[in-house]
Amino acid sequence: MEEHHHTLSFQGLLPYTICGVLGRVITTYLPQTSLGEVVARYVGGSSDTVAEALYWLLHSGHSEESTLTHYIKGKVIGSMFSLIPYACASLLGYDVNSRVAGSLIASSFAQSDQMGAFLSITYHAIKKGGIKELRDITKNPVAMTSLGVLILSFIIDYTARNFITPTTVDSKWLETYLLSFLCMLPVVAGYIKEIRCRKHS
Repeated sequence: MEEHHHTLSFQGLLPYTICGVLGRVITTYLPQTSLGEVVARYVGGSSDTVAEALYWLLHSGHSEESTLTHYIKGKVIGSMFSLIPYACASLLGYDVNSRVAGSLIASSFAQSDQMGAFLSITYHAIKKGGIKELRDITKNPVAMTSLGVLILSFIIDYTARNFITPTTVDSKWLETYLLSFLCMLPVVAGYIKEIRCRKHS
């Protein structure tokens, strides 16, 4: 009887990420209550991470140390810290929907997992080869795309809250749908790298 081995790949991960993105969009229709806002922010910001963690768990028996495993594990850890800025701002009396603070909080919900992914990949690169491996991080499309998403997410949130009015463009569209699209980019970058590696092998 022939035995089939399934290894982790960004190609296999992508459908799970897409399902998670759809989860983000669905959360925009939750009731706009205090509890509903917290749930919408957390689930909306982490649904793709949950879906990707499910992919890793289903294939954990075939996993190995790689950019993909570091990416997923880092996202899971990062998503656990996404509620901290919201809780701190609320306790200190800041308006979580204000322009600057609100932008930071929205970004933390949406992309704290990407911060975790970038730091995880960076940490394991240094652990493997020391500080000199940091130079290779700039050549890692997944790590650099995650970093780019982090920066863009704050810019998008700040722009949506400060320069766009409901009469021009719905800011929720920018904050939710565009950020949801951005969270797919590191996985797409990893998938493209896999395709290129197969062509050169």
